[in-house]
Amino acid sequence: MNRIKFKEKTTISNGRNGTIQTIGVEIYKSPPRIDESNKVYECIRIFPITSYDKAGNCWIEIPTSEIQNFIKQLIEHDQSTTT
Repeated sequence: MNRIKFKEKTTISNGRNGTIQTIGVEIYKSPPRIDESNKVYECIRIFPITSYDKAGNCWIEIPTSEIQNFIKQLIEHDQSTTT
């Protein structure tokens, strides 16, 4: 597990039980699993860290084969919204 704490102001995230203050993210590598095509795949799970310094009850799951594309899209989005 890796934790990234945000240096700037916390953000608001909508979880299944309402709104939470997000102060960072926890990143986990999930154990290998089998998809509906019987192919083994691995993924990364990203959980919000709440203002209570605990992982939230929601996450996004990104296949490890798509991590580089995910990072690229984040960078492109950031550059397109800051100009």
